[in-house]
Amino acid sequence: KSIVAVLCKIWRRSNPLAARRAEVEAWGGECKLAVPVSPDVILTRFGEFVLSLPAADHGMVASYVFGDNIELGFRLLFGKWVGEGMTVIDAGAHIGIYTLLASSRVGPNGRVFSFEPTPSTFALLQENVARTAYRDRVVLYQKAVSDKAGRLPFAVSKGVSRNNSLFFDTRAAGPEIIEVETVTLDQAIPTGQRIHVVKIDVEGAEPSVIRGMSRILESNPDILLFMEYAPEHIRRAGESPEAFLRLLAGLGFRFHVIRDFEGACDEIGLEDLLGRPSANLLLRRPPFRGPRP
Repeated sequence: KSIVAVLCKIWRRSNPLAARRAEVEAWGGECKLAVPVSPDVILTRFGEFVLSLPAADHGMVASYVFGDNIELGFRLLFGKWVGEGMTVIDAGAHIGIYTLLASSRVGPNGRVFSFEPTPSTFALLQENVARTAYRDRVVLYQKAVSDKAGRLPFAVSKGVSRNNSLFFDTRAAGPEIIEVETVTLDQAIPTGQRIHVVKIDVEGAEPSVIRGMSRILESNPDILLFMEYAPEHIRRAGESPEAFLRLLAGLGFRFHVIRDFEGACDEIGLEDLLGRPSANLLLRRPPFRGPRP
């Protein structure tokens, strides 16, 4: 068997056409079909879902067409913790990857509340949810989550849809500045609604989101928070990363760093976390009585 493999390699080296064919076959195993349906939208497959992607975001399109490695460890762990009958909040839903994953797992008695302020991105989120069998489980809001309701300037980046933010360098050239509606989670989520899991990815607005969900945090002691921690973004919002982490610790949360390519995490102390340039986090409060993967 090994002799045959060696002979095949020698033959491919001496036959350029065969070598190119082998490369194409290898790529074919890694790539998925990408269908441009308009100048602004590309369709591809993501697990069981058909996904509308922003055509101008070349990096994102490439990541989903050539593989599914964007935040792989985060997605795997999120999927392990979301289960039947749960209510999930997706703050900063973007095109809806986590909204789709959650809606497919919470069952007919579960609910997903999904927030995305960017108009073009929200349109893709609507498309992605509407074509699934789980659309009746999802409530969509074209709003930014913050610590107060109102309207605020919002920066929309050209070509990198994941960088849109309430907090931006006003001296920087490039992003389009629009106005978006803001809401707090305590206002948007009905009083008495149990919340099990919250995913937060809001480009620096994380402290505002936490301040605006104090009722939810108090009434749901077993709540799980999945969150991007990026000190640079938090400072750009005029907040202190250290003060933010100490606020979370004061609310009883322990920090767990999510491994990049595994559905697993490792507990980390606050001081050690402060020394990191960024991290994807799972936060939970002991004694934890919720479901375990």
